[in-house]
Amino acid sequence: MNVKFAWPAGDKLGTGHFVALWAPLASEATGAHEVRWHFQVTAGAPEQTVRERFDVLLEGAGSSPFGYALVSELREEGVTAADATDARLSRLVQLASKYVELVTGRFFEPRPMTLTVDGSGGRIQLLGHPVIAVSAVKMFVGMFAEFGVLPVVPSFFRVYNRHLTQGLLEPDDRENPRLEFFHWSDLLGVHSTPAGHLGLGSLVWLPGVQNVVIDGLFGFTEPDGTAVGRTPELIRHVTKLLVMREIPKMTDLTKREERQKRWRLLGERTRDQGYNLEALRLQGSFTGDPEIDNVLVAFQRPAQLGGA
Repeated sequence: MNVKFAWPAGDKLGTGHFVALWAPLASEATGAHEVRWHFQVTAGAPEQTVRERFDVLLEGAGSSPFGYALVSELREEGVTAADATDARLSRLVQLASKYVELVTGRFFEPRPMTLTVDGSGGRIQLLGHPVIAVSAVKMFVGMFAEFGVLPVVPSFFRVYNRHLTQGLLEPDDRENPRLEFFHWSDLLGVHSTPAGHLGLGSLVWLPGVQNVVIDGLFGFTEPDGTAVGRTPELIRHVTKLLVMREIPKMTDLTKREERQKRWRLLGERTRDQGYNLEALRLQGSFTGDPEIDNVLVAFQRPAQLGGA
């Protein structure tokens, strides 16, 4: 694949944001494919590789780039074309993925975003989503942009994404994503004057309403040795389990009930077609299936605390 840097109209959409322009030929095999990105953060730096899996499906299947599972993965689990077409599986993957995000309050893939948050007034600025990378930060000096915009120099703050940069999961920065200004005490006595007469000890995120703007890459990914991480394997697994529950059509009540209540089965008698189900546990559950719900609870976003 030859990448042309005709920014912003070609493969390069912006700083650090690229798209792979490729269309499968009519002879291309359907199923799982992979695109590999090779890049250097700076000139002379070690080359890094990021892999992305995707499906090539028959025309009309309605495949979407969004989803935490692939149609090909469900085929590997034994779902046949008689059970569900590619188009139906693709829709169910999107539905299950949206349900995962609704329940957890998070998304589990790298997404370029611009976050606009209220300035904290202190050296720490809390963010709502785990940080993968930050490309630019600015603060509005007043209520309106006309009053002045202050770009924030990246070297004056630290980005808490150590799960990717250091492989550090204790503490896990994904649970407390933030930016933090360096102060003199952090630099072992080294003094610097970042702007005018202000020293590092004076740097704070200006208090205000939606006055701090952060451009970057965000998402709850798990470390895999790359700069962006990958969708957690447990999230992919749960997405497939959710799809499996929905494969029978809504009019097929018998099969839907069997799929969605199989986990409650304590015993069955094939001769008389009888079975016993475990009592439902209503409190703290989503689907009722502990194999699914226990994972969703583990990935839920912490409560956001604040004051008025």
